[in-house]
Amino acid sequence: AAFERETLRRASCLRALTRNEVRDYREFGLRGPVAVIPNGVELPDNTSPRAFLDLFPQLQGKRLLTFLGRIHHKTGLTMLCRVWRRVVRNFDDVHLVLAGPDCDHTEKHLRDLVRDLGIAQTVTFTGMLEGDVKWSALSASRLFVLPSYSEGFSVAVLEALAAGCPVILSHQCNFPEVADLGCGWLTEAREEPLEETLREAL
Repeated sequence: AAFERETLRRASCLRALTRNEVRDYREFGLRGPVAVIPNGVELPDNTSPRAFLDLFPQLQGKRLLTFLGRIHHKTGLTMLCRVWRRVVRNFDDVHLVLAGPDCDHTEKHLRDLVRDLGIAQTVTFTGMLEGDVKWSALSASRLFVLPSYSEGFSVAVLEALAAGCPVILSHQCNFPEVADLGCGWLTEAREEPLEETLREAL
């Protein structure tokens, strides 16, 4: 407020990633023009599930619901695992993939939770996926899920959409276009609506 407000006020044009960021600019008191220009992703020429399924052959023939991002509490993974316990009872061909680097020791908590919930056979932690293997994982996935409590503008969502994978997102992911354009589902970051959305999508 002390320094940057004036700098932003004098800008010829501001860039925003989302419509919500435009709203934030307006609430900050900025009235200049704003261009909404999302981040871009570069999709490989050819993607195939093979590289990913070669690494995780136990997932062959399963319908994969994939999370790709930081393994962190704010992304709603504890909630997702609790909901998954109830959802997976009704589907014998589905599997949850949690891919990404561990943050703040969240992965140990989730592994313990998955074990305690009795769903370890239906959840796979892959660690960080990069390059061709990441794109292969998205190619192998039936659905992408990010039930986050707070997001800026997730590149992983853009990558999933670029790969043609329908997405299940919380409203806090800032992708209202998903519902507008029919390329996925938006839900509240709470257990009941998430469970209902997962059942509908599956």
